[in-house]
Amino acid sequence: MQKRVYVERFFDILAMASGEPRPWRAPAGEMLRVGFSWKAKAEYAFFYLAKSRGFYSGEKLEVVFCEGTGSPAALDALHRGELDILILPCTFALTAIEGGAPIKIVSLYQPAAPVCLISRSQSPVALPKHLEGKRVAKLSGETGTAFLARFCENNQVNYDRINFVDVSPADKIGAFLRGDVDVVSVYRTNELHVLESAANFPLTELDVAAFGLHLPGMCAVASDATIGAMAELVDRFLSATRKAILAGLEDRSALINVARQMPGAHPDAGIVSAQIRELVATINCPEGNSVTVLATGHEQLSRWKDAN
Repeated sequence: MQKRVYVERFFDILAMASGEPRPWRAPAGEMLRVGFSWKAKAEYAFFYLAKSRGFYSGEKLEVVFCEGTGSPAALDALHRGELDILILPCTFALTAIEGGAPIKIVSLYQPAAPVCLISRSQSPVALPKHLEGKRVAKLSGETGTAFLARFCENNQVNYDRINFVDVSPADKIGAFLRGDVDVVSVYRTNELHVLESAANFPLTELDVAAFGLHLPGMCAVASDATIGAMAELVDRFLSATRKAILAGLEDRSALINVARQMPGAHPDAGIVSAQIRELVATINCPEGNSVTVLATGHEQLSRWKDAN
């Protein structure tokens, strides 16, 4: 109940900041628990926009957002029935499905994950081979390092010569800035601009996609049980989210405003604007609303499997 109050307060504050009416105060619809694999970040702004603009309530849905601590834990929560829909990096969903998990990808929002590896330019990792001998930050459920073994194999890099250092999500950027690690994996839609503003030294970026690691990005998944019992609700969620994506692409300032009001948002408006600019560049607006994997999703996922 206390968490629910906090969510309502967030949207109250958002309404006061935007001057828009509060459509989420309409009579409660059917509840849908939507989980994120990580804490709230700008990359999830379209979903928050859908709620603040009343697109979910317009579909007679009462959407409750649940923050996460990484993809593996979030997938466990979905499996236990604690979530109805989960937003996470598609690579983790694919791995779970290949392992027999009874879930389906119901929408693919980012055809390519905006992931890169960052190092200090004084000791740059400009090529995959430069990873050997370097200290690389690693945390559970992170896209950039979870598939690094495959990346190394494809680029003739000795994976065993990489020194991985376990870090917490809260301290990943700090560990890099302090020099505790040489390389850190970041999302262009989230950490990259934060890191650039905090670092007092030049940075070198290694684009993993440029060296063959093509990772599909953010997607939505639901369990077979959820799809069987409440497929119509899932469809309505997808339809409302698509409306929010179209609205955000048309009015980027509204998307930036929502992102600035989200829990944990960076206080620097310029950084939030840069995060949203990167997000808009990566986004895919799926046609229709169906709980089967979309045609664009099939194409992108097949391409990923073939390439990796």
